[in-house]
Amino acid sequence: MKTSDSTITLLDYAINTTPDPLQAGPQNGNTMYAALILVVSNGGNAAVNLESIQVTIPPDLTNNLESILYNADPQRVWSITPASPGVFNILPVSGKPVTITTEGVVFQFFNIAVSQVVGTVQIGIIETASSSAAGSDDRFVNIPVTKFPYGFFFSNFTPQIPLVQDNQTVTLTWEGSSQAKYAMYYNNEVVDVTNVRKWTSKPITNDVTFLLRAIVVSQGETVIKDLTTTVIVANPQIQADTLQVSGNAQLLGNVSLGASGTTLKVTGNSNLPGNVTIGKDMASQLTLNARTVVNGEINILAPLIVNARTDFFSLKVSNNMQVLNANISNLSCPKIFTEVLAVSGAWKISVDRENASLVFSFLNIPMVIISQHGVITSMTYGSDNELLKTQVLNG
Repeated sequence: MKTSDSTITLLDYAINTTPDPLQAGPQNGNTMYAALILVVSNGGNAAVNLESIQVTIPPDLTNNLESILYNADPQRVWSITPASPGVFNILPVSGKPVTITTEGVVFQFFNIAVSQVVGTVQIGIIETASSSAAGSDDRFVNIPVTKFPYGFFFSNFTPQIPLVQDNQTVTLTWEGSSQAKYAMYYNNEVVDVTNVRKWTSKPITNDVTFLLRAIVVSQGETVIKDLTTTVIVANPQIQADTLQVSGNAQLLGNVSLGASGTTLKVTGNSNLPGNVTIGKDMASQLTLNARTVVNGEINILAPLIVNARTDFFSLKVSNNMQVLNANISNLSCPKIFTEVLAVSGAWKISVDRENASLVFSFLNIPMVIISQHGVITSMTYGSDNELLKTQVLNG
């Protein structure tokens, strides 16, 4: 059980118990014995010079503090000496500080006759240590150790299949005594699973860590133990509030950008061989800032801004579009646009609302008109911009 206050000390401290979870002693019958394994490690980047550790085991854990035995690993480096009942001084054998880097240290306290009281006790730690950033000083931390009722067990929380396909369910099983209530936490959901030891989730689309919590109320105390397991999803769906692609992007299937306020910004080259749907409303937007090729049909339901050369095989525009450089093979537009469509340089596409047609102009001179029925009309001008000829190209 890791302490939440480990930042107070230079080193990290954790306590494992045997049995796990730790059980209070029975009201009648044989004494319940337990062991505490104190693991000391360095989770930081700087080496720590450890001078001493003092460990205090309170009488709330055991009524017989004098019976506790102890052991250090490695013994040739560390020695443990009882200072008083339940208080143990851990010192370097050499009498000089020991440098702790990546290798941890383990201290064992065993033959602990666990008391009959259910609840959480605090194992006290006093560390005397220094580092390049901190001088030698005494630092304090308490590590909570929880005693569950006698006979309580909770273990083997595992998925039947650790790897599932996208959008499939996962079945989890565990072992737990009837003394507890159980709750399953995952994906911001909480499910009461007290009366089962086998449970199937909803379909999941990305990797999920399931947390199973056991809650026991005994002797007026509430004690809690958590178990976790992670399930991997093959080819998961990616969900993010913002997606930014700085390099090349290949979207090989259909691409949908649809939730209100959604924005997709592509700053690198993009190849979209599938169909693309942009937006559900004016709050969505797609911006293309690099070379883009769209081989499938692109249906624009929200504003589209094109700032780089883009090739569209088929473009259906239902809303605003601003294009600086594009090659459009097949353009389908509604009768009336809400905004002017701008094309790079001297070209401009505007809307003739009265005749419900698109007007393609060069240097503000109409060159091509597309009617709402798809009839294309071209215009030819003389050197003084005088209209010489009007020709229907597909009629």
